[in-house]
Amino acid sequence: MAQFEDIHQLDFFQPLPADSVREILAKGSLRVYRQGDIIIEEGRTRTRGLYIVLSGQVKVIKRITDRESKTLAVLRAGEVLGEMSIFEDQPHSATAVAMRETSVLLLSREEVQAFVARDLELGVRLLVKLLQVMGMRIRALNEQVTLLGSMALSLRRRNLPMD
Repeated sequence: MAQFEDIHQLDFFQPLPADSVREILAKGSLRVYRQGDIIIEEGRTRTRGLYIVLSGQVKVIKRITDRESKTLAVLRAGEVLGEMSIFEDQPHSATAVAMRETSVLLLSREEVQAFVARDLELGVRLLVKLLQVMGMRIRALNEQVTLLGSMALSLRRRNLPMD
């Protein structure tokens, strides 16, 4: 695993004090995935928790049909996935696959909730960071929806008779 100093410099951990980062690392579960391993599977609820990418790369994909999927994101060290499972009891909305050997720290939903209950300041910082991540992802999805809407409108106009 990377050195503490390297981990503390990752984007997710930067706003947190060193003692809090050490506590999170101690409470979390380190998982190492090989290239092609599934970390989270769409439609499943196997593990509820926050995955923090410590090293490697993760491709997040959404199934469109049985044979087709769309890449939603490529996540790198310091980015998170599974954040929605902290807030809701729903199956995973996408699949996450290791693109190469990848280390993640898994914080269970219960552990995140315990951090919030134990240390309000740390809890608020964690939740604010998660809300920032979710906000960024919603903005990116809004851009994709706008682009798809424009493309659909353009295609529809081409098929309409001109007066």
